[in-house]
Amino acid sequence: MTLDQEDKPASRKASELKRQSKKLDRHNYVRSILTTAMATTHSLDEFIAHLARQGATYYTRGKHHGVEVRHPCGRVEKYRFATLGIAEEFEAYQNGLNRLREADRA
Repeated sequence: MTLDQEDKPASRKASELKRQSKKLDRHNYVRSILTTAMATTHSLDEFIAHLARQGATYYTRGKHHGVEVRHPCGRVEKYRFATLGIAEEFEAYQNGLNRLREADRA
């Protein structure tokens, strides 16, 4: 008795690839939320409020920045900006906010 292609269990490699592709999809979803927030806001308070509207919470732990996200599927996960590959972009965003704040004072 042989199994049809549909009835065969997935190989270990195929299962791992499927799991990683879902993880990459979630990373891309979070990265898009963050880049949109950085592009459309002009203060850290606006940035945090924008994330809250998207179902995300900004946090810092030591010198690391991150976001806790409730995904559309109901899953809640924390992502560090460095893991998402946007740590340098966020630092540049913060530096820009600091320059704006200093220019407003002058």
